[in-house]
Amino acid sequence: IALTIFQKENDTPGLIQTYANLALTYYYLNDSEKSIDYAKLALYDARKIQKKDTGNIYNIIGLAYMSSNQLDTALFYFSQSKAICESTGLSSGVINSLGNIANIYMSQKEYSKALDIYLQVKELSKKENNKVNLSLSYVNISNLYTHLGSLSNNKTEREEYYNAAVENGEKALEYALELKSLTHINYAYYQLIYSYKGVEDFQKALEYSEKY
Repeated sequence: IALTIFQKENDTPGLIQTYANLALTYYYLNDSEKSIDYAKLALYDARKIQKKDTGNIYNIIGLAYMSSNQLDTALFYFSQSKAICESTGLSSGVINSLGNIANIYMSQKEYSKALDIYLQVKELSKKENNKVNLSLSYVNISNLYTHLGSLSNNKTEREEYYNAAVENGEKALEYALELKSLTHINYAYYQLIYSYKGVEDFQKALEYSEKY
């Protein structure tokens, strides 16, 4: 309905926002093809009138390609998003695109690259006092350390990884509780289950499992 109205009114800013919203909606519905189609329509109009919107739209296109496992293409769009958001001073867009780039490296088992970028995201989020992104950053870092712990055959190294996972998981929970966001609290609880299992604190793991 909104799309029809904006088309009749020839309202380009309204069309851009509606196309972008539809692209995100179809992304969450796991329809990457429609998500890409609508995001590219938003991009076409945004390029004509307001460059600042294109950074976020590139990020949406990257998400759609990532969900369809076209990771190299997704990485290209996330990188474009980061560059545009940096040039237009949109720090939240930089944080989002960097986080998605790190997620791709994580899925490609490029753990060192992923960790480096997750740490960048954490520091940028601190500067912005963005508690949502801080909680997510700590969850992602905790998850990475948990994964590294599961892969290590060296007992000392494995313990270090899992202890780091616990520390970062608890920080994620701290920020999530400040936000009073059940979604982010649950992310932290879920991560802490596996972090505490890793350090063999099964009582804590059970406690967080029940809370989750």
